[in-house]
Amino acid sequence: MLKPIEALLAQAERTGMATDDLKRKQDKLLDDLLHPYRNKAGDLQVQNRDNPQFRGEALDAGVTFTVSGPWAHGNVAGRILGSQDEQGRRIWALQTWSAEQEGWVTKVLPNTYQSLEDLHEDAQRMFLRTSESAFNLWPPLFEATTMAKWGDINSTEHGALECLFDSRAKLAEFWYETKEIKWEEGNPFKFMSDVADTFFQKESWDAEKKVLTGEDCVVPSWGLWWDEKYNEKIEAQISNFLADWGELPTPMFSGKLYLAGTKEVDSIVQYHSASNAIDHILQSGCDAVLQAGSFSEANTSIYNFDYRRDQAMQDRDQLIVWLDHLTRQVQEEKAEFVIQIDRKTFAAGSVDENGWCSMGSGYGEIPVPRQCVDAKQLIQYAADFGISEPTAKHPCDREYIYFTSPQPPPLNENDFRRCDLHVIRANGHEPRPEDYQKIADLIGAKFENRLCPENAANNQNANDGAEYG
Repeated sequence: MLKPIEALLAQAERTGMATDDLKRKQDKLLDDLLHPYRNKAGDLQVQNRDNPQFRGEALDAGVTFTVSGPWAHGNVAGRILGSQDEQGRRIWALQTWSAEQEGWVTKVLPNTYQSLEDLHEDAQRMFLRTSESAFNLWPPLFEATTMAKWGDINSTEHGALECLFDSRAKLAEFWYETKEIKWEEGNPFKFMSDVADTFFQKESWDAEKKVLTGEDCVVPSWGLWWDEKYNEKIEAQISNFLADWGELPTPMFSGKLYLAGTKEVDSIVQYHSASNAIDHILQSGCDAVLQAGSFSEANTSIYNFDYRRDQAMQDRDQLIVWLDHLTRQVQEEKAEFVIQIDRKTFAAGSVDENGWCSMGSGYGEIPVPRQCVDAKQLIQYAADFGISEPTAKHPCDREYIYFTSPQPPPLNENDFRRCDLHVIRANGHEPRPEDYQKIADLIGAKFENRLCPENAANNQNANDGAEYG
């Protein structure tokens, strides 16, 4: 856990802070630690206008301070701000995060310093007067201890980084700690720390490349060129930064762009709509391989969007349809059931002596088009449309079985109406006899002969690795 958050929790316990207050402060602190470079003109002056420690002339509200050097490896988070006055003199300030103010509060106030060293010296005189204060801001970090804590970075086990970094806060904790150590060139911790540093600074680079806000983003592949030995780990780390972990809006698509006609990665990307993805891919002139969902989800899908500029169609609308189809495939792969309900009206003369309607004699509509549902929704749909009969005597009678409503009384002297439930997929595959039996049990439909558990097991063994054609 990030040290400033640990300190906030300890403070809450000591003071008996209300639960709602603690949650609000903790959320605000985490947000500021995830976006330490966020700053807007006038903030520094407004915060400290009434502060008796204010030294120097009031700044114009339009002065913009650039944030540099944020830290949060101790109990107190801080950052340095820099700007330039009209005479070209550098202006520096030091801020720390205050639980009382729920934001950044300036400790060393705007003044003209010749260098950051002057600022630190002034900070030592004004704010860091005790060794305890200095330790809270800049506690020593030792390379061996840090390497032990984050040792799984060197693991060759697939998914090790995803286990090590399971939240944005964990990524931030790694960055705040490792960036304080001077790693030797070639050390994998340096590569990973540099990747993290790139991501946290992107907010101040280019709005198009924001990452930690969950927006569409494009990550240049320069991170993959640092060292051949660590390419796979660096790529995994980048993917971790793009994962949403349920904390951000999940992107619809994620993947890589390649220099056209090659296997050379141009960038790692994520998008929140098919149109945004296609527009960017066409504009980039690159090949692309995308998967539905975020990077943390994408590895589990068997479907992808494989675009080759020299082979694929260039029609934008068709490509968007193609990419949207990928989303539906993945949704259906994960859904418990994929269904469709048809409703048909038949002329009275088309009903045979057994009460069934002759094929092709009715006209119909689709009140429930193809969609993914869970068991609860399936039960509700069956009830709404009066569907309670299977179209076979046994789940193994035929490869395709649908469920229907009992033959209703005539709508009028000429017409009858029937509703049919078609189950297109069940748990990611075409329905099998055991699926039909489960569906029948859910909606209250009864086969004349139930599927016995041992028969279901035998059928499953026979179908392992295969689906009905």
